[in-house]
Amino acid sequence: IRRASEIFKQATNDYNRGQYDLAINKYSSYLKIRPRIATAWYNRGLAYYQKGSDFSSGDTTTIKANIDRAVSDFTEAIRLDPTSPDFYIYRGLACSVVFTLDMEKYASLAISDFSAAIKLQPNSSENYRRRGDMYDATFRTELALADYTRAIALNNKNVGAYLGRGKAYSSKQNYKLAKADFETALRLDPQNSIARGRLETFKEKSVRGIKPTSAPETWRTLSDQGNVHFERRDFDKAIASYQRAISLIPKQTKTDISSVLIMRDRSLLLEKIARAYFAKNDFQKTIENYASAHADLINILVEALGNDSLIRSTILEVQSAAAESYIGPAIDLAEMGKRGFNTFQIESLTADQKQQLLKLAAVKLASANVASKILHLSSTIRLRLAISCKNEKSANCGSRSSKNLIATHSKRSLDNINKAIEFSPFMKMLYVQRAEVYNFLGKTDLARADALKASQLKDN
Repeated sequence: IRRASEIFKQATNDYNRGQYDLAINKYSSYLKIRPRIATAWYNRGLAYYQKGSDFSSGDTTTIKANIDRAVSDFTEAIRLDPTSPDFYIYRGLACSVVFTLDMEKYASLAISDFSAAIKLQPNSSENYRRRGDMYDATFRTELALADYTRAIALNNKNVGAYLGRGKAYSSKQNYKLAKADFETALRLDPQNSIARGRLETFKEKSVRGIKPTSAPETWRTLSDQGNVHFERRDFDKAIASYQRAISLIPKQTKTDISSVLIMRDRSLLLEKIARAYFAKNDFQKTIENYASAHADLINILVEALGNDSLIRSTILEVQSAAAESYIGPAIDLAEMGKRGFNTFQIESLTADQKQQLLKLAAVKLASANVASKILHLSSTIRLRLAISCKNEKSANCGSRSSKNLIATHSKRSLDNINKAIEFSPFMKMLYVQRAEVYNFLGKTDLARADALKASQLKDN
């Protein structure tokens, strides 16, 4: 028991220092000795939860795996001690992190857990606020409003509850009450950027939220109109506004920074259209618009890379930021496509089901290809940056250690191309790119293997 207590203490110290992997290993050792201690399962679950809440990698597979481990540990803690509200709260919070990946599984469990916590702590304002957030995220606005109002009644300084209720009122077009809640939130927390941003939006728009028809249309005003329609859950009107906005942004043929940024704006509008279709449960249109968003930007960036023989560092940094901002959504997209495909059982399919299976297969392929091309592009840019630093051509290498920057860029380049190959294992250009990365890293055997693999595949 003394040894177990020491391990538990070390694990807790590791957790408090943010050393979550070490904490997980030590809590696991402790649980081998004392498997019936609910707090140990809960603490290990917290470590997995912290790892799963880190989105910096953009790797949704790893994020979801850590969250699933956290949920499993919290579930065991609840089994051993069903009277602790914290166990339910953190299982609900863990589900909240990834609920968009599987709405039925995670959102339902999160709401159930926050409800259980409310029963155990009926005077907790935060528990009502948390459940309200999940109701709002799943478009159950009336239930969300009731929970936010109860949260405020229990604690009239709960900033999160005012923000949540303000957003819920906005979605019901009750802008007067929404504005009042955002003003209260800002008064309680003068640095709150969400409340400040929402109030700025009210200043820019009329109470109706739509610019007068006499005002000249620009893509920005149309984008604002689309945002208002989206908040109101009027997704068809939102899509129409975004599409009109896109029609006012000409496609770019130059490869300078301003053109890249203009294409970035156009791509963001296509992403908004994709989100609106996703809200309408039109998965095929979601895929198509995400694919268009990525394809346009990919084409101009690839052309810029090809023409940039001197590797202008500023353009590369802009390109890197633009491309890598898509990695998370692109991976989400591919995972959604994969999950949709895997929901079908091949046996005993009707003719209609077989047709649907073919459609899902096409969706899977399209989403995987989109993700792979984004990752390939980012890998290419990162490798160019590594080469630039190695040759000391990049101004951004500056006084920082060029060696460290080379290692950072080359690792990101390799990580991204590995992920691309995971999604699209028969795409020739991915192996060509990885061979280049391996050559740069001096791993010539691996480079030759990839070059051989590429020679055996057809051009993409």
